[in-house]
Amino acid sequence: REREREMESKKILVANLVVLAMLLSLLAASARDPSVGLVVEGMQQLKEPNLECCDDCRCRWQKSYWDCRCTDWTQGYCTDGCFNCQCDSRWPPYFCRCNDWLDSCPRKCMELRKDGAGEAQSKA
Repeated sequence: REREREMESKKILVANLVVLAMLLSLLAASARDPSVGLVVEGMQQLKEPNLECCDDCRCRWQKSYWDCRCTDWTQGYCTDGCFNCQCDSRWPPYFCRCNDWLDSCPRKCMELRKDGAGEAQSKA
């Protein structure tokens, strides 16, 4: 009888450890990557993400600051200045989105393209 109780308590302990391991892996998977923005050689912190432009930028107010994110999907690349570019590689054409958190929204890419086209015409 004593041996049965011991086996039962070990089963419960193993089940609890499995549940704990699953919870810890979920917690680790949901955490922000602390190495984003770090240079591998010297582990120096890079400047804040500085997207050149974004057509669909969305911001929300956190407790004391704005949290912005560019939700543009671009074909095959991310906008210049993106640290965390993620591309959907399930099927071509591959669409990419920058997953950086920003302090504010950059200027619109459409405006940048118009300015660039105007400069090119004035140089010709």
